[in-house]
Amino acid sequence: TPALPLITLEEAKRELNVLHTLKDEEINDMVDAASAQINGFNTLTNKCFGDQTWELETRDLLRENCIPLPGVKEVVSVSKFDDETLEYTTLAGTAWKAIGLTQDLVFRFTDAPDLGALYKIEFVASGDIPPLAKTAVKLRVRQLFMGAPDTATEAAWTRCVEDLSSRGC
Repeated sequence: TPALPLITLEEAKRELNVLHTLKDEEINDMVDAASAQINGFNTLTNKCFGDQTWELETRDLLRENCIPLPGVKEVVSVSKFDDETLEYTTLAGTAWKAIGLTQDLVFRFTDAPDLGALYKIEFVASGDIPPLAKTAVKLRVRQLFMGAPDTATEAAWTRCVEDLSSRGC
């Protein structure tokens, strides 16, 4: 599922001092764009804020597998691609088991997986929405709304992103 917006329309409008509804759709788009830059794996922070469902496709499965991404809390399903039907088949819950070790989530196959087969792992990652993430989104929305570069706002945005990235899981 896509990353959640990290602030509401009302929060963004308050930040921008906008009292009317004429630009609501445009501001919502800006909030979505700013949130997407920092919320989720493969973003500037590589962190999930709020619950998100992700899929990982891989051929590199072992009997015991770790999803070493911050905030992974649950493996929802494991599916194997069937070369004959060209579709994924969800493996029964008895074929694998999820266990948590330290900060990483590990799932283990009951029997060894087929080497070279394509698997899809669906998992849920989550985390609280820290105030700094909300601040970062507000700063980026302000930049987008103004449409002109502002070095002070850009520097503050960069500091927020760096701070969010350097924090632990």
